[in-house]
Amino acid sequence: MAVIVRFRAIVLGLAIIFTGCSAPPNADVDAAKTAVDKAATEGADRYAPESLEVCSSCADRARRRVEHSTEQMGEIV
Repeated sequence: MAVIVRFRAIVLGLAIIFTGCSAPPNADVDAAKTAVDKAATEGADRYAPESLEVCSSCADRARRRVEHSTEQMGEIV
């Protein structure tokens, strides 16, 4: 149960990160990925594999979006 709550918190955090940032949220994305990795090492892959996969996918997608946005901003500036 606590693992599912943690996953929902991560997903909510990622959603908040991308609603409006003036600088790339690299530290936040790294923290989300670290939380997903920690959940995996604590057994989330055994107790909530679907949730772990969703959160891992969200963290990876967030990283790609930050990188893409950073590249786009570099082209504009």
